[in-house]
Amino acid sequence: MRQTLTFLLHWFVRFPLLGIIAALFIAVLVFGAGHAFGIPDLFWHQEQWWKLALNGFSTAIVLFLVCVAGFLLESEATKITIQNYVARTYWILVLFVIAGTIATKREEGESSPWWLLLGHFAGIVFSIVVTWLLMRLAKRLIRRPGVDNAYAVTAKRASPGNRWLHVYATLVLLGFVIVFAILSWMMPSWLPSAVAICIIFCILLLVYGYVRFQFPRERIVVAAALIVLMAAVGYFKAYKHRFPDLEDFYATTTPIPPFQINAPMPELVDDGVALQNWLASTGEQKPKLAIIATSGGGIRAAVWTTAVLDALTNGAYRIPNFPYHVRIITGASGGMVGAAFYVASLKSPLSRGPVPSATAKARRDLPPMARDSLEPVARSLALRDLPGLIVPFSFHDRGSALEEAWKTNAPIMERAFSSLESGERAGWRPSLIFSPMLVEDGRRLLVSNLDLRFMLENHGPRLGPPPNDPVYSRPSLELFRLMPAARSKIRLAEAARMNASFPWVAPAAELPTSPRRHVVDAGYWDNFGVHTSVAWIQQNMQWLRANTSGVVVIQIRDATSEEADKNLGRALPSFWLRAFDEFLAPAMAALRARESTMTFHNDKDLEQITNASGGFVTTVLIENPNPSVLSWSLTRQQAQQMLDFFQKNPGAPATQRLIALQQWWSR
Repeated sequence: MRQTLTFLLHWFVRFPLLGIIAALFIAVLVFGAGHAFGIPDLFWHQEQWWKLALNGFSTAIVLFLVCVAGFLLESEATKITIQNYVARTYWILVLFVIAGTIATKREEGESSPWWLLLGHFAGIVFSIVVTWLLMRLAKRLIRRPGVDNAYAVTAKRASPGNRWLHVYATLVLLGFVIVFAILSWMMPSWLPSAVAICIIFCILLLVYGYVRFQFPRERIVVAAALIVLMAAVGYFKAYKHRFPDLEDFYATTTPIPPFQINAPMPELVDDGVALQNWLASTGEQKPKLAIIATSGGGIRAAVWTTAVLDALTNGAYRIPNFPYHVRIITGASGGMVGAAFYVASLKSPLSRGPVPSATAKARRDLPPMARDSLEPVARSLALRDLPGLIVPFSFHDRGSALEEAWKTNAPIMERAFSSLESGERAGWRPSLIFSPMLVEDGRRLLVSNLDLRFMLENHGPRLGPPPNDPVYSRPSLELFRLMPAARSKIRLAEAARMNASFPWVAPAAELPTSPRRHVVDAGYWDNFGVHTSVAWIQQNMQWLRANTSGVVVIQIRDATSEEADKNLGRALPSFWLRAFDEFLAPAMAALRARESTMTFHNDKDLEQITNASGGFVTTVLIENPNPSVLSWSLTRQQAQQMLDFFQKNPGAPATQRLIALQQWWSR
């Protein structure tokens, strides 16, 4: 036992990557670490038994590699055999996997977690057999003078009796490369996300272990060379991460001017025209008008947005003809993915029937936006994007895989963005406003069929000598004003992906512009869509007062935050901040500021416009109380809780807000 503990301690002290990887797997499998991002669910909660078994098989290989790498790195310092070393260390890791299996509770409709343990045992048997075969092959090869002489040079510090271990390490690496190449070529659709995570850790283990074992003195130089190579590839290969729908534009990039001309564009929908047509399409003299501001939050936000819009459209809390009273929808990340599907699915008032209810359908099959879209992303990350760090060419990356997942789950997301324009111009289809952020300058990229030139500049009177420029700043860039031809090229899925590119889940892809601009999640700028909503109301306030009986901003948030935003003493003291405030305070302040300033600034914007309008403009906040995960994958139970929430929780605050909205609408 003492020797076992010594080996385990060495994993953390002498070879920290081994200890970190082993600890991460134990933390996830046994203690649910990463639950907020749904990582344990990827391993334990699967509807197909074979996926659970495959997850267990993969974890066995990763943990076995940890033990083998530990032995190889200690082989010159200990006389113990590889069989004894693995036997002394691996049994502890297996006990943790067994404990995790016992602790995991099977959800309705899922396979038993014991399948993962059975797969784990199968992985152990496979690893032992392969290790035995490779050891025999390595011992045969080292008997050849040419091989022995070659390793006598490359493995200078290895004793003659241990040179075969270096051959064995090479065979392990070569075998993994062959398997990896086959998987990369096949890109199997059946590969679960958890297996992709295991592949990533296998790559880290093999690269770290092989370099440190074969080149113990040169390892820092090798690591530095690898970092320089990645930097060189990223720097010299322009537009490596591309938007597939804009591929034709990368050959001749579009220059970004100092400013965009603030003038009407016939190709874009004019607000005045759309509003007049909207008024006519409602058939009412002074109808109510709704604006949807939906938050980011991955698939959780997409499903909650779907649940709320479904309740207002078809549920017990429906508002008559609600979809055709909504004029704009804006927001971030997953919320806009769900909203985009909703908008694209609407039919013209002349041919409309009842909009399909997501909740009724969910008992048989989850609605499109609730289905898993993480597996293709994880596969691409493991099999393409990670090795792609050192290849100097563009490829179908994980961002493109995310788009394809949405198209597969919901074929309507393959519609051209411009195909929505006629319905928007006619007034019956709500206008989508995507607003991702540009990394280089922090400006927003506005992607919409609407003419949003009023959002391009902040301006007004100012003091100073002539020429007295009234423009304070230019916070936004309109994509279709910059690249008009792109409007017919971009699909709905790609616009949604631009708005939901949260690295490292999806890469910060580059627009085909000069200079280059990387696009990331709208949540960096405004995670709730309120700023854009208020700006649109202010721009059209005169018309709205004259032609509507009230405007409501419906805020859909993927998690609860209202109480915390009001309670000054809600934030609890942090042990880590108190202990390491000199180091952690700046980073924690930046993270807190990103979230809190959006909320407080948005609330101030709403306060000003609602008070100034004398109640003509109002707002309702509908928060998701379900403690689901921040990911692009949900278990069936997590999705079902949100989709059925309003049916099963009539007294909940979120449901009462729907009732209050109904009452306001009927006044």
